[in-house]
Amino acid sequence: MKNNLFVLFLLPVLAAVSAPLSYDPAKWDANPLDWRFDAAAGTLCGGSANAFAIFDAPRCAKMRLSARVTPESAGTNNWATCGVSLFHDEWNYWHVALVQAPPEAGGRRHFELCEMRGGAWLSQYQDKLVCTEQRQVRAWNYGETLDLSIESTPEGIRGEVRDATGARIWSMRYAFPAPAADGTVRAVTCGRPALHVNGGFRGVFAKLDADCAEPRPVSSAFPAYTGDIFVPDVKESATGFFRVVEKDGRWWVIDPLGRGTVLLGVDHVTYWGHHSQRAHVSHHHEVNKVKFPDKRDWEADTLGRLKAWGFNLLGAGCDHALKHRGLIHTIFLSIGDGLCGEGNDPDYYICPNEHRPCSAFPNVFHPQFAAWADYKARRQCAPNRDDPWLFGYFIDNELAWWGRGGAATGLFDAVAKLPATHSARVAQQAFLAARGVKGTPSADDKLAFLKLAADRYFRISSEAIRRHDPNHLVMGARFAGLGGAHPAVWEVSGKYCDVVTFNCYPWADLDRNVVMTDRGGNAKRVVDAFTEQYGHVKRPMLITEWSFPALDSGLPCTGGAGQRFQTQALRTQATELFAKTMLSLPFLVGYDYFMWVDEPPEGISDAFPEDSNYGLINEKGEAYPEITSMFARLHREVGTWLRAGAPAEKPAPARAGGETAEQALARLAPAAAGKTASAVREGDRYVLRNASGLELAGRMGARYMFESVKLGGTLLGQYTGMLNDRVDGGLRWNDATKVVSAEVRTEGGRAVAVVASENRPSAGYGFRLTHRIVLPAEGTRFLCELVRAENIGEKPIDVNAFYFRQYAPYATDKNETKMKVVPNLWKAPFHDAWFARTGGAYFGGATTAPTVSMFCYHLMSNGKSQHPDAMFAPEKELVLAPGAVYDPKGTMWMVALCGLDGADGWKKAVGEATK
Repeated sequence: MKNNLFVLFLLPVLAAVSAPLSYDPAKWDANPLDWRFDAAAGTLCGGSANAFAIFDAPRCAKMRLSARVTPESAGTNNWATCGVSLFHDEWNYWHVALVQAPPEAGGRRHFELCEMRGGAWLSQYQDKLVCTEQRQVRAWNYGETLDLSIESTPEGIRGEVRDATGARIWSMRYAFPAPAADGTVRAVTCGRPALHVNGGFRGVFAKLDADCAEPRPVSSAFPAYTGDIFVPDVKESATGFFRVVEKDGRWWVIDPLGRGTVLLGVDHVTYWGHHSQRAHVSHHHEVNKVKFPDKRDWEADTLGRLKAWGFNLLGAGCDHALKHRGLIHTIFLSIGDGLCGEGNDPDYYICPNEHRPCSAFPNVFHPQFAAWADYKARRQCAPNRDDPWLFGYFIDNELAWWGRGGAATGLFDAVAKLPATHSARVAQQAFLAARGVKGTPSADDKLAFLKLAADRYFRISSEAIRRHDPNHLVMGARFAGLGGAHPAVWEVSGKYCDVVTFNCYPWADLDRNVVMTDRGGNAKRVVDAFTEQYGHVKRPMLITEWSFPALDSGLPCTGGAGQRFQTQALRTQATELFAKTMLSLPFLVGYDYFMWVDEPPEGISDAFPEDSNYGLINEKGEAYPEITSMFARLHREVGTWLRAGAPAEKPAPARAGGETAEQALARLAPAAAGKTASAVREGDRYVLRNASGLELAGRMGARYMFESVKLGGTLLGQYTGMLNDRVDGGLRWNDATKVVSAEVRTEGGRAVAVVASENRPSAGYGFRLTHRIVLPAEGTRFLCELVRAENIGEKPIDVNAFYFRQYAPYATDKNETKMKVVPNLWKAPFHDAWFARTGGAYFGGATTAPTVSMFCYHLMSNGKSQHPDAMFAPEKELVLAPGAVYDPKGTMWMVALCGLDGADGWKKAVGEATK
């Protein structure tokens, strides 16, 4: 484990308190993982993704802090800063900092005097502060020693940087506006001396000097609770804080006044909207700056709209300025995710944060994990312990409880791959030794280790929260869907959390008036699935993300989770159906709708390329009238729907059950007069060709059933099959990786290949898949059919699904191409593809088969892993005994679509294949 050295020589300080600065950690508010004190050596060491070291001095109107700083290195993927601060709290402060820009911003280095206020960065511009001084001679360099200072008075704030000779190379000053009639100033004007590093910045601080005068103590009083959304006939004793109680077979939220209520929240209600990495702008922010030059007007307008639509809760990621103004709020702690940030020591995490959802998992076995959790709770919970408007704390969001593998075994396997000196690996070895495991750990061993990790995570986090705030609720870790953790983890969460939270993007079947977990053949009704999870947690539950985008918003809607609809009317119908379903369940205490404003059409970022219509309003600030008026009506009648039961399910409409492979062939590949495709076998090689220049070539013993699929000589990709099975409580994906037989022939002008490929990844386990490939005499498509699946191992195989897999050498983030595919669109054909950035090449598939569950071609592991997921699920539970054979009887097939004619060609090909 490496340490990041920050050295400070502390000189006597003329402060509002007479005591000099001390090296005693009790005199500082500092992250124990990032700041280390050594009085004998006269040092204070630190460094992190985002760490303050705040001296225990009163908040003052006059404050000066200077430090000698030598920058050593910084993270390169995000903005990184290092400097001195005037600190009020983590949402309100100034800093003078050395800044390292990320690569997409040119990687430049500069200085800044910058304000965060109300959680918003660059607030000096929003506050319209006047810059009265600005000077920059040059930028800074790594290894160069500089003197930084920040000085605040009631008149304004100034920053300065001098080089080793004492020459001033940068300075800036802002004047504070005159106080309003109530004495307030729209700026952070008071604070305490602090040091700040962010983005993995590392450097050396020395010669720290500070003066503080004119104390300005902050009132700790919170406004009285006056919430006006409640259920009149549910009454309990008033405690002054929210709590949950089980009464008459239903869990209720009891408000501070003792009244039953339902949480009806919205996520990410902000003035700034979503910044687009590609567009280098937040469209919503630009609109708001014109429409609401005074942000307070936006706040009043937004609060009025939320209340008119019947919402009573600010969910995750909301503007801090909206708090204590008639809506309940929540606080995000990020105890686990915070350990996995860029620049942090790898010993702090089991799985790193890859700047995408569901990638991070903290090292709960680290010797300092408890100290870290206590620090986070002390910083964020202790100041809010008396707040009657606060419902509770989210510990985290969408952690990778499965590591990088199965739900039951993946976390164990992730730890087993860590270096032998990693503290999680050391803990794992001690765990196995205590269980007497000397050989290969069993599935039970791995699951027991997962339970241990879950227990440490939830126990330590909840104890820290309750130690610093016994008045508010612990709200869980927002699992990533029902499959976001093994049931054993859900069970542990219920043991320690007051409310268990999860995100969910289900499938609304509008024909049947029922909501399913997804669109696949193995989908469950959410009523049944949620009830099953409640059986594990035995605590009230809250859904913290859900939404249904629609295409008539004008947004691409190609990125992000959730079912899509063509129109706002259909979107609203699905939203109302799911909301009523949730309200009917006695263990759900409410929901947080995702979210306030739409995402940018260019996507948010490379790692988070969402571009969908999740919003109650668009980026112009215009409400979607269908969904907002529905919410207003529904929330007025919330008491009725709590007792109405789930919406009545309707019989499924009469409709075709999907085509068989032979029916698809008759429609898509009729015999072509005078033209014949060729099928050639030469030794180990086999090749299919047709008159349109489409060629499929394979080889015995090869990894893929077809090593190359070419059109006009251009390589489009490779093709093979996959089996997805259930094991140890999770899922396992295995490609067929060795061709063992191939028969080729021509039939009615078509070329046909029957290829068998197998996989034997471990002793006692193995399967063989046989695909029939049919290439028409002309055209740029071929039919792929699973005709046989066989268990060639010694253990039963619990089959979840079969996949047709298309790999492409140009597979890329589809957000970088002009050919994006809208996923999970209601009543749309199943289809997806890989698209080249240039040249118009694509390689994908489409189907109308009755067993299809999903088409989603995507990249994972930072673009290193292709996932062409054309998934087909057996209509009934399928367990293949050793030697058993499964014949899907023509129900599992797709048409592979090949082309060089770009977006228009792809759309035409899909239309022809699925009409």
